[in-house]
Amino acid sequence: MLKTFSPGLQVIMFILLVIFSAMMGNALLGLALAVTVSQDTLMQIDITDPRLVIALNLFSQVFSFLVAFLLYLRLSGERFSDMVHMQSIKLKPLLFTVGLLIVCFYAFPLFEFINEPLRQILPVEILESEILTDQRHDALFIQSDPIQFVFALIVMALLPAIFEELVFRGFLIKKMLQSGMSEYGAILMSSAIFALVHMQPMKFLAMFTLGAALGFVYMRFRNLKYAMVLHFLFNGTQITMTFLAGSGLPYLDF
Repeated sequence: MLKTFSPGLQVIMFILLVIFSAMMGNALLGLALAVTVSQDTLMQIDITDPRLVIALNLFSQVFSFLVAFLLYLRLSGERFSDMVHMQSIKLKPLLFTVGLLIVCFYAFPLFEFINEPLRQILPVEILESEILTDQRHDALFIQSDPIQFVFALIVMALLPAIFEELVFRGFLIKKMLQSGMSEYGAILMSSAIFALVHMQPMKFLAMFTLGAALGFVYMRFRNLKYAMVLHFLFNGTQITMTFLAGSGLPYLDF
């Protein structure tokens, strides 16, 4: 059915599917908590509790991205292989991807510095929301529990690398190209949407740059696996460094 729509309308329909899937995921999580946890315990839940942060991010990744993507394929009749370009990984493109990862790590502080004037014009509520998000991540990452570290690595690095790349580079860029947009235009537009979805305005330029790097790698090699590798290494390296810092072990600081 959706296959007969224009690429732009397909993107709008997909966004509606993402919203629907996210609402369904939140409802299921709320139902699971209501059934398994007493009302008094629910009222006393600490939203920075690492276990809750992992659970929320797990539901968010699965329902907001994977379920929405699968629903779209079902409703549109498109095949996964037609939507996403994936081949085996080769050494030279992989080394290029790792080099780009290092560039991103060194460029991020600069873009966060450039982004800093936004603090003067953004509403206090938005700034407080981002501070709360940072506190949740600190509670999750800066610790010495190896089991929690493994779960954080899976939920906060591996799953986003797979599911978000299917959506932002696999789906969005393909539809933008089909609508007549240039390759660079598709990369920049998908990067802007990628940065906005993360809802961290003080990191907007940094997230936009990461999105552009992911889009560039995908378009250069026409293989989503390299974007997935870059995404996983970026998130995974940050999680690993904060874990090492929290555990008191030596680590390499970029």
